[in-house]
Amino acid sequence: MDLPYLLLEWFVVNALWKGGPRRRSETGIQEPLYPEAERLPFLRSALESGADVEIVYVALGSGEETVRIVSPGNLWQARAGHWLLMGFDHLRSEERTFIVRRMKGLSPLA
Repeated sequence: MDLPYLLLEWFVVNALWKGGPRRRSETGIQEPLYPEAERLPFLRSALESGADVEIVYVALGSGEETVRIVSPGNLWQARAGHWLLMGFDHLRSEERTFIVRRMKGLSPLA
């Protein structure tokens, strides 16, 4: 990886996340401005170890929540700033790309 990418990643994960910018949700509770930042270390660890992960994913159009088992293949940040996870989705039996921000729950599978 190149240095500018690593510096940007460090800034997002460390500088902005720790008690930093927050936004008010519909319920009035303060939520992190970058909720995906807390999920990135877990996803990187799963990528490095080759472990499958179980995610609760909120569909983009319908808002429906589904539980997915994913074998992670790649994690990257799009030019728009959001993080994407590409991997094999065992529910759909094909490669899929997931927006990390839309993941509600993450858990490792043994």
